[in-house]
Amino acid sequence: MSLIYLTSATIAAESAEAVDPNEGWKLVTQTKDVAIYSRPHSGSSLKEFKAIGLIDAPTHAVHVVIDDFENYPNFMPYTAECRLVKRESDCLV
Repeated sequence: MSLIYLTSATIAAESAEAVDPNEGWKLVTQTKDVAIYSRPHSGSSLKEFKAIGLIDAPTHAVHVVIDDFENYPNFMPYTAECRLVKRESDCLV
């Protein structure tokens, strides 16, 4: 079983300000399996979300699904398009 920590920005944008990855999160909902948090996204009316929970799958299998962003429209609700805009060191935008 893998402990998975996912963060999703509802938009991809560069910001001149560095945002503390641990600052400003508010618990939105929690079940016995997952806790979901949100926070404002600087320069946007949209929010960022993160989920923390256990997934009953090997870490490798979870990474394969996360890395398959080009197929997100096939299995992620409300996702019309997902593409790589640019790669910066170990980050994808």
